[in-house]
Amino acid sequence: MSVVTAETVQPTQPGWIVTGTSTAGSWTHEKAEALVQARIARVVNAWLDATILMSSLHDVRRDPNYQLLANLGWPAVSVLLGQISGGRARIQCAELLTEITGDNPAARVVAGRADLIGQAWLSWGRRQGFIAA
Repeated sequence: MSVVTAETVQPTQPGWIVTGTSTAGSWTHEKAEALVQARIARVVNAWLDATILMSSLHDVRRDPNYQLLANLGWPAVSVLLGQISGGRARIQCAELLTEITGDNPAARVVAGRADLIGQAWLSWGRRQGFIAA
């Protein structure tokens, strides 16, 4: 199991100004945001790779990368919605999205219907502005 630590993922906050230079050139907010999203995506992939065959959501929630993503909160939302959009681990991602957002647009969906759960979350993502309409 690969574990990504908090030191390897540094989420940006709205309103932060990111400047500076590196050997790759000057930094912009867009470059920094892209880097953060790429790091979050690596954590999500490590989490899903480690838990994809688990049948117990309790065990999925105990994974260290799930805990890290839950603690990161909102910066992980667009990456999780991207996973759902791609058809990967809809139920696991929906569970984590519910924990992060406090919302559950799939509450009225029949349990276990990954396709409907995914559709509910993608509609939520469009309404919230995470996904272009």
